[in-house]
Amino acid sequence: MPLLVTDVVNDALSLFGCDSINGVPVNLKNRILADLNRVRQTMFMAEDADFHINTPTGTILNAPLVLTGLALTFGAKTITGAGLLPWMDRCTCFLGDDGVQNVILQTGASTYALETPYAGTTSESAGGKVYNDAVSRPATSLSIDRPVILEGCWELLPTTNRAEMRDLFRPWGGGSDYGQITNFNQGTYPVLGAQRISAPPRQYQVDSRTDYLGNMGIYIRLNPMPDQQYVLKWIERVLPTPIASLSDTTTILCPHRFEESVFLPLMRDALKSYPTFTGDKALIAAEAVTARKVLSQTGKPQENVDLIVRTQGHW
Repeated sequence: MPLLVTDVVNDALSLFGCDSINGVPVNLKNRILADLNRVRQTMFMAEDADFHINTPTGTILNAPLVLTGLALTFGAKTITGAGLLPWMDRCTCFLGDDGVQNVILQTGASTYALETPYAGTTSESAGGKVYNDAVSRPATSLSIDRPVILEGCWELLPTTNRAEMRDLFRPWGGGSDYGQITNFNQGTYPVLGAQRISAPPRQYQVDSRTDYLGNMGIYIRLNPMPDQQYVLKWIERVLPTPIASLSDTTTILCPHRFEESVFLPLMRDALKSYPTFTGDKALIAAEAVTARKVLSQTGKPQENVDLIVRTQGHW
């Protein structure tokens, strides 16, 4: 049977001479909860371990949406209007009579701004169009892994910089420009910083973001900008969901059922610096060293795995 949060709490309390959570000081409860989450994150994020949570996920890319009733001011980044929605954060848009594409940024639960100042005519009832070429991910998302698939179309090509995009989109007919934009209404290079076309996306770039609450995260930039509604699918590496309380009912505290060999020794080691700790600190430190060795070995291929890889398809 897997360990529950309550089992870990009882084990921790035994190191402080307590038989029950009742009457335990709030500071100690908070310390146990904090160390429990810290040890979980350490295990899930171990560089050499294979504990990463890779989750298939996806989203609907909205068709280009026409906006009306926007309040825009020449030279300002402010934008207001009833049609602005959270999914538009970091999405590209055309606004009013400004002939240059801009980007919408979410600055609050229901407030927005522009990435660059509006260069069109000031208006309280301007129109515009927004393209769902950006997909913001929650703070628990760490990376986007291939394949990233536009359902019913193709796998998107990953890019990390504009030079790479240039090489990926080298013209079939040869030539010396290698896909560089000479006419801002053509081509697919680059993902950022140029007038881009609206068509089925073929490439993506993952970049960092900070939301209006200050949470660090990532987002996916698509190119070209979606010209209609699509479904986008990918593999996402995520952080474990934090344990919210000492009565949490989470049943998988750590991957691969390493509760006794790794999780509990590291948890005890984390608690030993608390002033009222009564456990054997030397023994617990030694057990933690062994646990870290076990953790460091989990990412190394085992012999039977190598054998399967070597012989697959040749039985």
